[in-house]
Amino acid sequence: LETGCLAGITRSIVSENFSVTEMRLGLDELENADGVFLTSAGIGIAKVKMLNEKVYDSLEKISQIENFFQRFVGENY
Repeated sequence: LETGCLAGITRSIVSENFSVTEMRLGLDELENADGVFLTSAGIGIAKVKMLNEKVYDSLEKISQIENFFQRFVGENY
């Protein structure tokens, strides 16, 4: 939260149910990541498919998070 992001509902659900480490990353580190996703109350989980020239094609774990979130919302809201 020190980066200015909001302590939103979607972010909280993900961080309470998965092993999450929040950290400030630079562009180089994001481009070297296996996968990147964003959370938003309006859209849920959004996979980042491409950043600059980096294409993220290893999105299985993010798909698991996305599926969990959709089930969670369906069961609780």
